[in-house]
Amino acid sequence: MRYRGEIDGLRALAVVPVIFFHAGLDIFKGGFVGVDVFFVISGYLITTIILNEKEAGSFSIVKFYERRARRILPALFFVVIATIPFAWVWLLPADMKEYALSISAVATFVSNIFFGKESGYFSIAAELKPLLHTWSLAVEEQYYIFFPLFVMAAWKYGKQKMALMLAVIALLSLGYAEWAAVYDPETAFYILPTRAWELLIGVLIAFYFVEKPNLKSNDLLGFLGVALIVYAIITFDRNTPFPSLYTLVPTVGAALIILFASGKSLVARAMGNRVFVGIGLISYSAYLWHQPLFAFARHKTANEPSQELLYGLIIASLVLAYLTWRFVEQPFRDKQRFSAKQIFKLSGYTGGALVAFGLIISLSDGYAGRMNDNVELLLSAAKDRNPRNSECHFGPFSKGRIENACILGDENNLKGALVGDSHADAISHELEMWAQANNIGIKSLTVGSCPPAVGVQQYLNGSPSQCAQQNLAINEYLLANDAIEFIVTSSRLTAYLAGKGFDNEEGGHEKGAASAVLRPWPKDTSLQAEGSDDRAFLGTLFKKTMQSYLDAGKKLILIYPVPEAGWNVPRKMASQAFLGTDAGKTFDTSYELFKTRNQHAHKVLDDLGDHPNIIRISPEGIFCDTVVQGRCVVDIGGHPLYADDDHLNNFGAKFIIDEVVKELEN
Repeated sequence: MRYRGEIDGLRALAVVPVIFFHAGLDIFKGGFVGVDVFFVISGYLITTIILNEKEAGSFSIVKFYERRARRILPALFFVVIATIPFAWVWLLPADMKEYALSISAVATFVSNIFFGKESGYFSIAAELKPLLHTWSLAVEEQYYIFFPLFVMAAWKYGKQKMALMLAVIALLSLGYAEWAAVYDPETAFYILPTRAWELLIGVLIAFYFVEKPNLKSNDLLGFLGVALIVYAIITFDRNTPFPSLYTLVPTVGAALIILFASGKSLVARAMGNRVFVGIGLISYSAYLWHQPLFAFARHKTANEPSQELLYGLIIASLVLAYLTWRFVEQPFRDKQRFSAKQIFKLSGYTGGALVAFGLIISLSDGYAGRMNDNVELLLSAAKDRNPRNSECHFGPFSKGRIENACILGDENNLKGALVGDSHADAISHELEMWAQANNIGIKSLTVGSCPPAVGVQQYLNGSPSQCAQQNLAINEYLLANDAIEFIVTSSRLTAYLAGKGFDNEEGGHEKGAASAVLRPWPKDTSLQAEGSDDRAFLGTLFKKTMQSYLDAGKKLILIYPVPEAGWNVPRKMASQAFLGTDAGKTFDTSYELFKTRNQHAHKVLDDLGDHPNIIRISPEGIFCDTVVQGRCVVDIGGHPLYADDDHLNNFGAKFIIDEVVKELEN
């Protein structure tokens, strides 16, 4: 197979955006598409080798897997082993347990399935997973278990029929990806059936070149390929459905470069320069190193690292990549230094040892004995949440059946309702304790990530959720139910109006939150210009919804915005206690910043006026400028008030519900 320097240049164009994306650089918000470019490259190169060997009658399945082992396993296992000491020292027990399980998953090439069952790729928690990026390696290796077997079985039918069969499989895979992006987006991101078509693009290019081996040169199409990839990197983001038809943009771009950027074309010469080729040669090791470096930095600092540190880690990942390429990748590819038998033995022994290590550590709950009692107490604050969360917040009502929604307290004496999002669910347990003590029932009507305003539609990954329909059903139910005398409402109105997460400007930068797209429903251009991201309409619809409850004679308990922390409070405090960093430092936040960020939300709530049936509860008056002047506290007496970075735990919620109860009992 003739060497093409521009392919190594394409590898550089793929890996650099991925690294910058995981570093959190906004201009590379679509940098994750680099993985899709890698899939196309892989499909093309591996298939070209297989087809050439089949043509020459020299193909061997054993030699194929030997090549894969030499190419993938030494660097992968080396990096995984290198991360273990840092995990042991820096990871809290729950994180260590998950990390250990991920090691076992990596060693058995099922990490895509493992991470697909955990949090989504674009979630905040994902940034803390040192081995998250190995999901793409698992997809490739799963693919290459089946592909050479398919070639061997179908070779007798001829290359044209094989290519036709593979094209049909690619179309089916793409169709499934488009469907799954709507109905199961988090799982769809990780699994082979939704990704196979990307590899098959490269496979079909290889089939084409086997039939027509003369490389084509077309600068216009080559430049178009580069433009498509760059366009995806700059314009796509975590809200772009992926993989889906959108994924055709970077993958078709990669295909155009492979097909038409060759020889002396301008694109080939540009991508074949020494810098691009050099980065391309070390791209695999760079891909392996960058995520562990970023993840451990986030664990060590317990918040988003500074830009300076992230830039340093980017450089470090490239330096480590070169050293790994030079002293690990290259030697193990040399058949004179390591025989096939040695490669298989070393791979088997090392992989088995990693699987055993992962299982042992996970069975010990992340070796929790490393923690002292104070750390365990702080971590327990994250679990101090509504025990009926899965039943009531994510239960029957989440599927739209209000009649099956939970009743907090006495089911035979329904008097009130709790309306809102996960912030309402966060206070529901303490509200239920009061309801039980007073023998009254409160209907729990909370919908995650959905502002409680009729006429607002939410789009996740480009697809509409059930938010609008659920809000309408809630409103109709409450207006028609005379037994319900009062409504308690709480939501993260501030973030919905701002359209972004909270940055406390002291190192706690919440990423990925409030990223859902909101639009009027049904479409109403009098409220919002088509395609605009102006969220002023939300305030209008929120006030209209609340006013409908007042007009129906309901008592309305408005809980104003809970101060956001910007960092995961229990994790931050536990990490401080465990690592001994930031000794004596508290993690409260600026009261002035709170007031600035919440101006819009406060105005919306204030504009409802001094209606006699409105009761206003101010978390600001409890947590801000009281315990510590000019600050909003995140703990009281060393006990966290929050379960994460913006949801109160039960300890914190009790302060709010105590105020609600005072007003209700009056």
